[in-house]
Amino acid sequence: MPGMDGLTLLSRIQQVRPETPTLLITGHGEHDLAVQALRGGAYDFIQKPIDRDYVVATLHRAIQTRQMRRQLAEQQRALEQYARSLEETVRALRESEERFRNIFAEAPIGMAVVSLDGTLLQVNKAFCEMLGYCAQELTTRSLSAITQPEDVGKDELLAAQMLDGVIPSYKVEKRYLRKNQETLWADLTATMLRNQDGQPIYRLLMIENIIERKRAKLLEEEQRYIAYELHEGLAQVAASAFQHLQAYAGRFRPHSPQARQDLGRALELAQLSVREAQQLITWLRPTVLDDFGLAAALRLQVEAQSAYGWVINYDETLGSERLPPIIETTLFRVAQEALTNANKHAGSLQARLALERKGTTIHLEVQDWGCGFEPQAVFQETSPGAHIGLREMQERVQLIGGHLTISSHPGVGTLIAAEVPLPSDTSTS
Repeated sequence: MPGMDGLTLLSRIQQVRPETPTLLITGHGEHDLAVQALRGGAYDFIQKPIDRDYVVATLHRAIQTRQMRRQLAEQQRALEQYARSLEETVRALRESEERFRNIFAEAPIGMAVVSLDGTLLQVNKAFCEMLGYCAQELTTRSLSAITQPEDVGKDELLAAQMLDGVIPSYKVEKRYLRKNQETLWADLTATMLRNQDGQPIYRLLMIENIIERKRAKLLEEEQRYIAYELHEGLAQVAASAFQHLQAYAGRFRPHSPQARQDLGRALELAQLSVREAQQLITWLRPTVLDDFGLAAALRLQVEAQSAYGWVINYDETLGSERLPPIIETTLFRVAQEALTNANKHAGSLQARLALERKGTTIHLEVQDWGCGFEPQAVFQETSPGAHIGLREMQERVQLIGGHLTISSHPGVGTLIAAEVPLPSDTSTS
């Protein structure tokens, strides 16, 4: 090329398109020139006179070499990309594993990893505290060893169905045996952990202590029984005695003023005993709850309060829907106590009562516009009987897994709000 030798041209080509296969043809058979050409990027060095077949064959080899280099470069890039992706995946897995370990260790509910044969492999702090064991003690035991014997068969049947893929997971109420041999009632949720091939490797258990819920349910059943016995026994006897006294007073009129006074007092006491028995029955378990449900029971409560001059705005969206008895009783008691407190202490005759279902949660609000108070100061009082009703409301709601908030300001009024989750098997209709 005029004004440019072959090595300079080769250098320019390498700068513009380094992948272009290049042959350097020269009439000089200098060894140093050939070395420079090959180092400069030439595929081959050909000396004149030119052998046409050799040049064609060399060009074919150069083109094939270029294709191979391109393929190798692409494979190298793909390999580097795969290596980066693998590194990111490993890092994500490590972070995910670390998050799982933290969640597992610090979860407020019991958690355990169980082998396919039922051996406890790993347990968290909450599960240890529930059962009274340390982690080392539990991980030397089988799941059946800490389960009430009557519940072992049911638990193993569900685990076998999950292992066979019949069910993906299960939730069941079961009894565990604590270290001191006491029974622990719990809600168990179990799921199967599988490898990338879908083969089961472990069972993951999540255990919630429901002993307080069980006690509350037992108390509720006892109260219903006592209410029934009072209604069928004491209340009936008191009502009958009052009716007989009324009939006697209607047929016979005592001659002396003292006798008439005694009879009148006896009638008053008999009537009072009937009212007291009815009130006691209502406080134990209002029969209207059994007959019509929470919404209707609250409406009757509002009507009873209204008879004494109260103006209560009552809004509800529950209608005739029935809730678990323990939830109905608890929310009825909260509303009853809140309205009673407002009647006694608020200094106002206006209130608002709202009952609403939001998804799987029941919301109850009682609001008045009375004198209000300082909730924090009230709960710090240590005198006997100081706002026991407020504490009882909170405890009742907490026992069924709910949350109660009390907002009040002096001169503004009070808002009591309860939120209670519904059991998973409760209808959403």
